[in-house]
Amino acid sequence: MSQQALQLTEEEYFDFTTLDSNWNEVVYQMGLLKIEELNLQQTEYNLEMKKNDLTNQKQKLLEAITFKHGQGTVNLEEKCFIPYLEN
Repeated sequence: MSQQALQLTEEEYFDFTTLDSNWNEVVYQMGLLKIEELNLQQTEYNLEMKKNDLTNQKQKLLEAITFKHGQGTVNLEEKCFIPYLEN
């Protein structure tokens, strides 16, 4: 025995379609947010790698200066290297 389908009222139909539309919009926005989150994670990773590379470059430069001149301090304002006094 099959049941007869009951027709939705215009108001019921409107309510269901509005809810479906709102639901789809929220799911879409959540997807966009996830994509932005992944892009941000990738950007953060890239910046971290660049920072590490720059730190390594600076360390190598300091090692080269130390090898050439001995222990000391670089003064960028005066554009000079100040060696430590040896006792």
